[in-house]
Amino acid sequence: MHRVVPEIIVENYRAARYRGEFPAVGMFLDLTGFSSMTDTLMQRGQHGAEVLANLMHGVFDPLVENIFNYGGKIVSFAGDGIMALFPIEDDEKTTAMRALASAWMIQHKLLEDPERQTVYGNFRFSVKIGMALGGVSWGIMRSDDETKAMYFFRGSAVDDSARAEQGARAGEIRLTGGIYALLRNEIDSSPSASFRSLNGFRRELPDPAPDDFPPVDLETSKLFMPEEVISQNMRGEFRQVVNLFMRFPDLSYEKLQAFMQIVFELHEKYGGLVNRLDFGDKGCNMLILWGAPIAHENDIGRALNFVLDLKSRVDFRITAGVTYYVAHAGYLGSAMCEDYTCYGWGVNLASRLMISAPDGSIWIDERIARRVKNRFEFQFYGSQYFKGFAAGQKVFVLTGRKLQELFHQGEFVGREAELPRLIDFIRPLWRGKFAGLMMIWGDAGIGKSCLVYEARESLLHGRRVLWALCHSDQILRHSFNPFRYWLIRYFGVDSSMDDSTQKRMFDAKLDQLIGDTPDPSLSAELDRVRSALGNLLDLHWSDSLYERLDAEGRYNNTLNALIALIKAESLRQPVALFLEDAQFLDEDSRAFLPRLKNALTAGNVDYPVAILVSSRRTGIETALDESLIDQSIDLGPLSTQALFDLAEIYLGGKVSPDLVRVIESRSEGNPYFAEQILIHLQEESLLEMSERGWQITRRLKETSLPADIRALLVARLDQLPRNVRDVILTASVLGREFEARALAEMLKSRDVAE
Repeated sequence: MHRVVPEIIVENYRAARYRGEFPAVGMFLDLTGFSSMTDTLMQRGQHGAEVLANLMHGVFDPLVENIFNYGGKIVSFAGDGIMALFPIEDDEKTTAMRALASAWMIQHKLLEDPERQTVYGNFRFSVKIGMALGGVSWGIMRSDDETKAMYFFRGSAVDDSARAEQGARAGEIRLTGGIYALLRNEIDSSPSASFRSLNGFRRELPDPAPDDFPPVDLETSKLFMPEEVISQNMRGEFRQVVNLFMRFPDLSYEKLQAFMQIVFELHEKYGGLVNRLDFGDKGCNMLILWGAPIAHENDIGRALNFVLDLKSRVDFRITAGVTYYVAHAGYLGSAMCEDYTCYGWGVNLASRLMISAPDGSIWIDERIARRVKNRFEFQFYGSQYFKGFAAGQKVFVLTGRKLQELFHQGEFVGREAELPRLIDFIRPLWRGKFAGLMMIWGDAGIGKSCLVYEARESLLHGRRVLWALCHSDQILRHSFNPFRYWLIRYFGVDSSMDDSTQKRMFDAKLDQLIGDTPDPSLSAELDRVRSALGNLLDLHWSDSLYERLDAEGRYNNTLNALIALIKAESLRQPVALFLEDAQFLDEDSRAFLPRLKNALTAGNVDYPVAILVSSRRTGIETALDESLIDQSIDLGPLSTQALFDLAEIYLGGKVSPDLVRVIESRSEGNPYFAEQILIHLQEESLLEMSERGWQITRRLKETSLPADIRALLVARLDQLPRNVRDVILTASVLGREFEARALAEMLKSRDVAE
């Protein structure tokens, strides 16, 4: 298991000590050379990730060992940096001398052997170190249910050592005035800006004293980091990662605790890995990652919703940078102390965006902007130049969510048989009749939403109809979540609005519907269940019906409220209710559909409603009971001719058969995959026009896949049980075709090694 939580934190948590202070010598160490190494090895696939993980382990091991051998405690890793503290328990001069001895040994061991050899070339490393004497305060913040926790270290020892390191040269150890004054007779030094540069010692260095570590405390550690991180065997891999770096004011312990409660709540809602809370050279900031160690298909949306909701719930400015890049996800450090994090250009750029953005702004990169244009509002800020990036980076300012979200993007081809069937199913709406429930089956990216969108466009032509998009989510399986998603847009409320504004908009919309409803009993029912409907938007009124009910009463009245709303709207205009990704339906929504269908078909009143449900067949559970389904459509791969049409529409010209063969073999007829492959070929300048039409300029690597396809496949893989996932990852090394015996031998040898 990995020791990813500092032992000082584990010990204090077990002793029920959640905050404290102590004097210390701080050491901030920055290792250079990893950026170019990561960039090079990223081109080498999983083997490059393994080489990188071994290099990191080989370089960091002696650094970490030296810190602990001289009495230091590593409290955080910051990318390729280390923050270590040497607590002063008795004699501060002895502690300071041991801290400087540690820095000296680290520096000189690396100077003696700066180069590491790999099959992909040689890489050189150097280190610069800042040292300071000062106070440290620490704290452990726990969620209200005590299932999550986060820790921090801050104070002058942390801040001053980070400042000393900032301007240091490679190979330099910089000291602040306080530590120099304490040891000026024990060391040789020279001026270095407003600091002192350590040149040597006037006395023998103290001897190292190796430390013993207890076994990793899994139960305590998994409050701070996911169990997957603590126990997984893989040391490193390349993943598509969303990096959210954000800064906020330096808060008191009490305000920080309140802030972290909000973070814990939103983490439960949107996921992500809260990587660190840092008080260092960048001020008060936090790094949160999506895509590692577990990926989901909508990680970008999760990250943006997280930061927008967070901003709306605090009374101070939050400034953020968000990027989407391939990163090395793995461990820094050694068995004594390590950190699971993501390393690469994306994390660096997110940090630069956060630092450069005006207070209160959220800057996103072009990769994010290109992928969220249908779901979020943003504005182009301009091209900006950042340290460490040779080319200008296009920057966009995230401003909010789109209230009317477009749920489809891409070209519609190859569904000539299915589209008329769906249109005929919906047509009863314009005769004032209930259409029934249509199930649309298909794999991710096969075009289920695209088919519904085309049917909608074909049927509208001036007709009045309410299209209610109810999007199910893989993580947000809260009660009635898809309907909450629709109601937010239906009522036009947003989390950035204050409570009174949301209630005013909610009441105005509902009052208008009540006034337009021709059935007096239905309008009275809508008014009666107002508070239950409002609860789905997190709106609450003291002494309301919903507040007075018990759990069963609240549940039943929520069902009645949704049914009454859909009935009333259908009497004003036909309603097409589209439940997208029903494989992720929460239990309450699943139970609601039979109640809704019965309510719409019972009695003498006709309610013009069509229920459209899309789902994958893959998964542990069936999306809906078969008895509910009136009709169904199964979407399969696109034909070769449809892929020709798709490529010609996208590229705006004739395409060669060779190009279509490549697209077909790589996408297996999946239209989303096919479009991503075309985008990838264009962005990488791999297409040229010939007499036969657009063709590929050179042979593609067998393993080459566009980023979004790779991310989708990783997300699907991450949802499998760990033992199944391990078998698939092992098999992937052998290629698309292999002998079963070869896989069995690899698994056998790997099990022996573990």
